Amino acid sequence: MSAWRRAGLVTASLTALAACKQQPVQVSNTETSDYGREQLLQAVAQFVAAERTPVAYAALSKRIFELVPTMDKTVANEAELKLTVLALAPMRAAQDQPIEEQAAALATTVWPTAFADRPLATTQLRAAEGQSAEVWPRAYETPRAYALRVCAGPLSQVCRDTVPEQHDALLLAHAVHRFTERARSAVSDCLSCSTDPSWRAAVRGWDELDAATNSWVHEVEKRGLPSNWPVAGPAAEPDAELPHLELSELGEFLVDSRPLSRHRRHQELREALRGSPEVALHVRPDTTLARLRELAHELRKLGVTSIALVSRDAKYPWSRRLYRLSLGRGRRVTARGNDTVQILLQQIDPNGPGVTQLD
Repeated sequence: MSAWRRAGLVTASLTALAACKQQPVQVSNTETSDYGREQLLQAVAQFVAAERTPVAYAALSKRIFELVPTMDKTVANEAELKLTVLALAPMRAAQDQPIEEQAAALATTVWPTAFADRPLATTQLRAAEGQSAEVWPRAYETPRAYALRVCAGPLSQVCRDTVPEQHDALLLAHAVHRFTERARSAVSDCLSCSTDPSWRAAVRGWDELDAATNSWVHEVEKRGLPSNWPVAGPAAEPDAELPHLELSELGEFLVDSRPLSRHRRHQELREALRGSPEVALHVRPDTTLARLRELAHELRKLGVTSIALVSRDAKYPWSRRLYRLSLGRGRRVTARGNDTVQILLQQIDPNGPGVTQLD
């Protein structure tokens, strides 16, 4: 049985239950006598038949919102119930994957429905029309481009004040929270749902995902603050693909956000460098030049001849920029050991791009 099928066992039973218990509203002499409910159920059946994948969910959501102009309030409420409960399966199926893989699968397929306004009956549309248009992905928009755009615009309060590397995690957490709140509300408003525990099970499933994301989202927000990097000036150069090291707040090297092993420090550093003579180094702007020189001395023993100090543009999207510091020859600047890295960069900036001698 596939991961999508296993993750969707609860929601499959909920779909069948909903199809049986909800009765269509009959209006004679119109082409949409049931206010789009039959087409809604057909779209749900197609989603289930497609094994509840993210792509299938995107098609379901698109079809439901196409039907909104035909809906009355009862069918709109049922559509909201379907959208929020059925989203649980693809979200659960991806939850153990790395954040980057979750974003690749869900960012332009499932998350946008969470960010959008709920489906409303035709009589309710006038007040809400156009409010959430910008959260829908554009044609051929990649997950990365989508995240950058919505973080700059409709979801700016969620992720604009963090660097792009953390956008995926913050958007995931926001999508889970939105789905959780909406599913809870939809099930509470459904009179026929009170007699079957499966609906409450779906809400508990969302609550579990929401609790899981809440356990790490604040740390992500903290790590993604642009103030954790020096501010780039006119001497900063474009980013480049280099081995990357980070200096933690406690002053220890991090590789892939993990501290080095006490007993394998030298070996793990060598593995992280992959034989490169240049390394990108992220240190806080208040790191002293004396500490930076200590790090450079250790790296030089491993064959590093140049450090690309990572900085950030002063405004969104906080793009990475590099200052190249030579561990041998290069331009010299006057800097004292107790000067901070940010002061060092300000002394480099008047000279424009180029290699500055660190020692």
